[in-house]
Amino acid sequence: MAAFVYERFGKRISIRTAIRYLHRLGFELKRARKKFKKADPEKQKRFAKDLQELEKNRSPRSVTVYVDEGQIWCDASLGRIWSPIGAEVESTSPSKKILFYTAVVRPMGKVITMMTDWFNREKTADFLDKLRIFYQPRFSYQAILIQYQA
Repeated sequence: MAAFVYERFGKRISIRTAIRYLHRLGFELKRARKKFKKADPEKQKRFAKDLQELEKNRSPRSVTVYVDEGQIWCDASLGRIWSPIGAEVESTSPSKKILFYTAVVRPMGKVITMMTDWFNREKTADFLDKLRIFYQPRFSYQAILIQYQA
């Protein structure tokens, strides 16, 4: 802003003065956030409610295995930008991601993960085999498998 004022009007102002002007004009400094556009809040609430009901009615000799696909986005630092007060700022920068399968075993709280290069039927079958091999010799429990699709 200070550089713009100097180039446009030939006047020098301090950075602090430029910041005060931006605030007066209704702008604030914000950090951009990633938005998950595919997330469906209604499906998420319904899933949480269904899972709670399932856990409440689960036999003591069974476990619930919650399986999901996960992604970790490797973004560069999302810098701060000036935007109108109250406006959301989204990042649209492309980024790499790490893909993995994860399973949470309730009521034990055990978490099992498997890195993958892509999500497909074969990789999902490999992960489910990994779960079966891990739990079969240890327990004579009935397993209830849940895969979340919201």
